[in-house]
Amino acid sequence: MERTFNYDNNYYDEGIGGFHKASILHIQAAFSKIKKTYPTNAILDFGCGNGFHGAFLKSQAEQLSGVDYSDAIQLSSSKHHYDSLHKFDLGKDIVLPLNHFDMVFSIEVIEHVQDYRKFLRNAYEVLKPGGVMFLTTTTYFWSIFILLAVYRRKTSVKTLYEYLRGLMGSEKYKTKFVLHFWDFFTGHYHGFSKGQIKNGFVETGFKVRDIRYLYIQDVVPVYYFKQPYNGRFKWLVRMFLPIIIALGNTINFICKRFHLYSPNVLVVAEK
Repeated sequence: MERTFNYDNNYYDEGIGGFHKASILHIQAAFSKIKKTYPTNAILDFGCGNGFHGAFLKSQAEQLSGVDYSDAIQLSSSKHHYDSLHKFDLGKDIVLPLNHFDMVFSIEVIEHVQDYRKFLRNAYEVLKPGGVMFLTTTTYFWSIFILLAVYRRKTSVKTLYEYLRGLMGSEKYKTKFVLHFWDFFTGHYHGFSKGQIKNGFVETGFKVRDIRYLYIQDVVPVYYFKQPYNGRFKWLVRMFLPIIIALGNTINFICKRFHLYSPNVLVVAEK
């Protein structure tokens, strides 16, 4: 069943603004490596939202176009960065020039689209031969932390069964599980494993050149514990801080090493 979510400027500024601000250096660093290999003269911001990445992309391209289903960009101060703007549901038929763009740039969009295979086909068709798609999306595995930490009252044998079936590869059960958190996840239909998203690209005709996890935010925010503390019982806090920091670093290492907490994945794929 198709659902709707209000993707207005409040959503872009508040709902996901924190993630985008945390991820922007990672995104730009990965982009700079891609630019050494692929031309970026004509870029399509595929799911441009309110144009969060518009200024950066315009600095990298001669022509920048944006496409999105919401009207947020029309009311955004970033609108002027785009040479052209289009409104389409990216999981349905779109009308854009075929074989036209050097890059399709899409950050945290595909998980919001019910028919993600159609989304990938649309992106493939508008790329020039040899063009590249640069995409990040939300992974599935980390959603168990949301169930256990935020939605404890929804934890049941049924939800755990759905989660495990999804973990074993069932797209049907992945979607059923993720939809429990529709509001928290701000309108997500999907959470992808690396294998699932890679298969989607390959089935569409892309050649996947790079796929890797993005560890943008640690499970334990150790950097906060390293800030000077001069409150009450500071001597006690300072006594235990080395232990807390060491424990936090250990947890973060284990989560990264075994992919226990990997909220996002980056894909670079060539047409």
